[in-house]
Amino acid sequence: MTAPTEDNIVEQLVFRIIPNGRLLRTWQLNGGISARMTAFEVALPDGLTKKMILRRPGAATLARNPRAAADEFTLLRITQTAGLATQTPYHLDQSGTLLATPCLVLEYVEGRPEFAPADLNSFILQFATHLAAIHQVDCSNLDLAFLRKQADACARTVRERPADVDTTLDEGRIRAMLAALASARRASPRRPSRRQNRRSIATSAHWLGMALYGATSAPAAMPSASS
Repeated sequence: MTAPTEDNIVEQLVFRIIPNGRLLRTWQLNGGISARMTAFEVALPDGLTKKMILRRPGAATLARNPRAAADEFTLLRITQTAGLATQTPYHLDQSGTLLATPCLVLEYVEGRPEFAPADLNSFILQFATHLAAIHQVDCSNLDLAFLRKQADACARTVRERPADVDTTLDEGRIRAMLAALASARRASPRRPSRRQNRRSIATSAHWLGMALYGATSAPAAMPSASS
């Protein structure tokens, strides 16, 4: 029996999402390290076209979190409802009938590298404003129990020093400063009580290389599956 081609798989996904749609073309999106991505364009019944992305979390990602595709799909729905400029999630497939691993279909956002923006101040302001908007989302009434708790991960990172520190990030110096602060805090006779910030959505991958800017709109971003 012949294995289905990439186009065959995408065609079946198109039928599930837009029954009267017709696949026009597919192409690979290179450069990602956490997932394999295939872009595709669909002819819609009204004569217009739409571009989407088939995203398949990689083996390393699934080893850390077998629900990576489902978590990303759910998180994008939450951020869209919260009014953030994130990709629209169209479809989640965990059946194993099309692909051996879970996958999701997302909105394709047009973008291009911009190394020398004409208005750098506006460029940075849009980025910072959107980043602040993500962190200001009121999570008190959101069901985020499926997300990884970043506080636990950060505490473990600080507590467990690796055998080889990352010299490119000056990790040794950073760890030495953290250790000195912790020592001073323990020795202080008036040790302040530990304070925790309110829960918020984290954006570990939100940096200039991950932001997509439109001609007149704020950047689109992809929040990480953590809180």
